[in-house]
Amino acid sequence: MSVVPELDPFSPANGFAEPSASSAYTAEFLARYRAAQRDRVARIDAVAREHLARTAQARAAFGDTGRAADRRRSLAPRIITVFRTDADPRTVDLSLDPSERPYGSLFGRRPDLINYGLTGFGRLATPEAWLSTWSGISSNADFARCAPGVTVPTLFIELTGDQAAFPADSRRMAGALGAADLTTATVRGLHFGGPIGHGEPAGNELAATEIIAWLAKRYELTPPA
Repeated sequence: MSVVPELDPFSPANGFAEPSASSAYTAEFLARYRAAQRDRVARIDAVAREHLARTAQARAAFGDTGRAADRRRSLAPRIITVFRTDADPRTVDLSLDPSERPYGSLFGRRPDLINYGLTGFGRLATPEAWLSTWSGISSNADFARCAPGVTVPTLFIELTGDQAAFPADSRRMAGALGAADLTTATVRGLHFGGPIGHGEPAGNELAATEIIAWLAKRYELTPPA
């Protein structure tokens, strides 16, 4: 439950508004907040590497001694608990990188409450999983970093109401692709491909139409009637 008051994105003093009114954060707050997030990730990285170093020491000791106790130490899991990971200001301040997304995060309409629960990205992780997947500093699982190696014909589809991949993210990812034959498209839809508005086609359906047309153009396929 601990929080640094001047870095709390869900405090009215920092620009948070009672849901579902859009919050309004200043550029100065956002700069401090993003820097503090990066510093926090670096601290968690250090904890993960310390755990891995202890495991490596135990493994080496077992190699020297053959003792079961050393083997147990090398196998004992170390789970990192990362609190409050549903805290992206863009989910409650819709003026930030504006799109057709609704208020709220992937996990619900009240990030200010959900942030304190069990739900969220990377909440429980082994040191290996944290460094490999969740650390924005150490992970190699970075679309923009890997995208230049994608040189085959590529179709990039953006969902206009995505609550996790925002327009600036999509532009950065598409811009990093190494394909000379690159097509980009946007369709109305939410992160998981649902419809934005009641009675509208699902984003998955609209994306499928784009994919079929793209394939048909390149492989002389006949789109379904």
